[in-house]
Amino acid sequence: MLSSRGEIKIHEILEDAGLRFQEEYIIPGLCSSNGRPLRFDFAVFDDDGNLDFLIEY
Repeated sequence: MLSSRGEIKIHEILEDAGLRFQEEYIIPGLCSSNGRPLRFDFAVFDDDGNLDFLIEY
């Protein structure tokens, strides 16, 4: 998948910081008004594997 320069930079920052993250993250059951699942650019997880925060660039 092609990423913008900003998304590439965010990916690099998260990796350099040693954070656990996933790109193109979907929260089950969270959908737009047309019924499509909402997708976030990055999901960052805490040390226990729980969702800590989302980044939408």
